[in-house]
Amino acid sequence: MMVAGLSRGQVADPNSDGSTSRMILDHYAKIQKIVNDAKDDIEKAAGGNKAAGTRVRTAMQDLKNAAQEMRAAILSAREQPKP
Repeated sequence: MMVAGLSRGQVADPNSDGSTSRMILDHYAKIQKIVNDAKDDIEKAAGGNKAAGTRVRTAMQDLKNAAQEMRAAILSAREQPKP
């Protein structure tokens, strides 16, 4: 899954072209997409579908990584001096 040119597990450089607030919003959009995309598989997994359960576990790992990326972006934004 790619958002704003980032591959899975890759953290954006806060000193790149995009603004820090835009980067944070991109991370939030990525988190929303992961959750929304997993909805059908979550329902199938709740019904006992093992393959769907595997896809949900993968999506939850992606969610964890995306949340960590967003956390790093927020901490980075906090450390930057305001203009």
